[in-house]
Amino acid sequence: MAASKADLRILAADGPDDIHALRPLLIGYFEVINTALASFGETIDFTPMLNDMLGHTARFLPPDGQTLYAVDGDRTVGMAFLKPIGPNIELKRLFVLPEAQGTGLGGRLLNHAISEARALGGAALYLDTLQGLSTAVRMYEKVGFKHIPAYPESEVGGNARVAKHGVFMCLDLTA
Repeated sequence: MAASKADLRILAADGPDDIHALRPLLIGYFEVINTALASFGETIDFTPMLNDMLGHTARFLPPDGQTLYAVDGDRTVGMAFLKPIGPNIELKRLFVLPEAQGTGLGGRLLNHAISEARALGGAALYLDTLQGLSTAVRMYEKVGFKHIPAYPESEVGGNARVAKHGVFMCLDLTA
């Protein structure tokens, strides 16, 4: 069972080692995505994406991006990444371990990511997800994300097999 909401802390990565330490959560995230894709009869080998992400951490660190992770005691239970895409920012791989779900942590990570995206100077915050992840879609809608067509930098939109199951959203950060 996860600690109370007050015991959960959200931290920013200091460097590549912090991102590499998130590897188990990244694998868990990709497993959730593949489970959602399986409901559409699709699966993806995420190994290349994982290796690319861990091999090119600078885009997820200041001054361009940011990596956030949530800690419950000494255990990391959630994460979110911000990556620059032109004058905008992309929210990547927001994930909370199952035992920390229901604590409000996903919303806290999302709100923290929105604040960080503004601090990075982004005009808009983009994200992609899947239709089968309706709880996440509702969370994004609740804070003001709007549905949009696939955007060019989207990994989901860039994969024809997966794009038809994608949800693409944007939040104006200047408002």
